[in-house]
Amino acid sequence: SLEAGLNRVLDLRALGRGKPHLTAELEEAHAPVDVVVCYCNEPLNWLKGFHQLPWRAEVHGAASVQNVALRIYHKCGGLTKAARANQSLRLVRAWKSFFRKVE
Repeated sequence: SLEAGLNRVLDLRALGRGKPHLTAELEEAHAPVDVVVCYCNEPLNWLKGFHQLPWRAEVHGAASVQNVALRIYHKCGGLTKAARANQSLRLVRAWKSFFRKVE
């Protein structure tokens, strides 16, 4: 559900707030999260919010890199296989340092 997903995102944010030692039970509760983005050439700069929101001082980059996978679904038609492959490669290169995995 959306509520469960939002709660998981808030839990991930809490990981970056100076909690160096998590119990095994808590670590298990913080299973990786997949973020799926439907993409059609629009800017994805808002994804930087997973590291740091512009109006907040907290940085959550380590939690994102450890726990969040980005999955990009190409919703635009009309691209050749080669063009789509080039676009995918560009997106992976642009976002691989921000997330655990980018596909």
